[in-house]
Amino acid sequence: MNRNQYSANFTQNNKKQMAVYSDTGELLWTGEKVTNADIPASFSSSMKQGNYTTNDISDVYRVSRNGQTQYYITLSGTPTRRYMYDNNGKLINE
Repeated sequence: MNRNQYSANFTQNNKKQMAVYSDTGELLWTGEKVTNADIPASFSSSMKQGNYTTNDISDVYRVSRNGQTQYYITLSGTPTRRYMYDNNGKLINE
């Protein structure tokens, strides 16, 4: 998420959800919080390249964006680091 985006966090059907909007109000993506165990196995090499493991992850959202499944990952620590990955574990953006 960048500076021109806004998020709304809420619970629906007992599951944590997130919606991200542009500064003009356009819905950019939605996501559902999942566990670290829900991260595809293909992520392990990406995580090693980023020098972190699933133990470093504080939040994971499975995201629907432009008809594709992606993963929005927040790492523990200071400063907070956030990454968006595609379904194959390829880093899309930081």
